[in-house]
Amino acid sequence: MSINYFEVNNRTVDIETASGQQFKNAPHMKAEFYMGFVANGKEDFVIFSSHDGFLQFYGLDNQFVAEMRINYPSGDFRTFSFINPEKENALSRISLETPYGQYTPMERDVISFSQLRAVIENYYSYSASEEFVHKVPCVDTTEETKKYMGL
Repeated sequence: MSINYFEVNNRTVDIETASGQQFKNAPHMKAEFYMGFVANGKEDFVIFSSHDGFLQFYGLDNQFVAEMRINYPSGDFRTFSFINPEKENALSRISLETPYGQYTPMERDVISFSQLRAVIENYYSYSASEEFVHKVPCVDTTEETKKYMGL
C-alpha cells in the first residue's frame, strides 16, 4: 500500500538545519524542500523533531544516512538507523563524502533519496514513533548508541 505524500499529516514536526535555521510546524508537503538542503550540499544535516523524538539525516546527492531517536517519558530512549533492505547484510564500512566531511557508515545504512523520502513520508503519517519504526526498514541501534554515550 502506497502512502499519498500530500494527504498524510498526523505528526507535528519542527525542522532544524545544521546552520541553525528553524521551521516550526513544518507541513509534510514541504518536507522534500527541506530534504533538498542536504541533497544539494547547502546543509550538513537536517533534523525533523516531534513530541517523542527526532529523525535526522545527512548525505549528498542520492546517498543518505538517516537515524531516529524515540524518547520515552521515563527518560529512556531507543535509536534506529534506516537501512537499504537490498543491502541488509552489508556491514562493511564505506566512505561517504559530503561538502562537510567524510563519513564511514555501514554500507546497509546508506539509503537513496527515494528511500529517505519514504522514511519521512512515514514519519509524518504516524503520530507515534513506535508505530512508525515497524513500517520502514531499520535496525535498532540503541545498545550501540548508549555504549557510545557511556550509558
